[in-house]
Amino acid sequence: MNRALDLLIAAVPRWLWAVGTALCACVIIWAGQRPASTLKGMSVLPPGHDKVLHAVAYAGLTACAFRFFYPLRAKVKPEVPVAWLGVLLVPALVGGLDEFLQGWAQRGRSADWRDWVADMTGATLTLCWGLWLREKARKGGGRARLRGK
Repeated sequence: MNRALDLLIAAVPRWLWAVGTALCACVIIWAGQRPASTLKGMSVLPPGHDKVLHAVAYAGLTACAFRFFYPLRAKVKPEVPVAWLGVLLVPALVGGLDEFLQGWAQRGRSADWRDWVADMTGATLTLCWGLWLREKARKGGGRARLRGK
């Protein structure tokens, strides 16, 4: 199964990862603008533990952004600071916009800097995990077999 998933991920063109990143960002913004009354009873987590959901949502967003900025079949190694900045800038801006809109819209939701910290925690952990997997593949394990090495 792992081999099949590797092949599926490798088959997705780079531009589609950009579309996936944009779609994830739109879904996150849309979900963040739902009135608080529609969210009651939807979460399986105890009240106040929504930070886990924030981290998971932004991990997904970051995974798509990571695959866009760090393509599997890159002929040229991306400039690391530029790629890191791109991968972290997307969730930082989306999270900031989401919190700004929640504070501004007055739908029973409020802006909370701790939500943004949870967003960035999920994003940073995903970036580190992606870099670790990429380095592992570069040394001959993992997905390196897809590139014929």
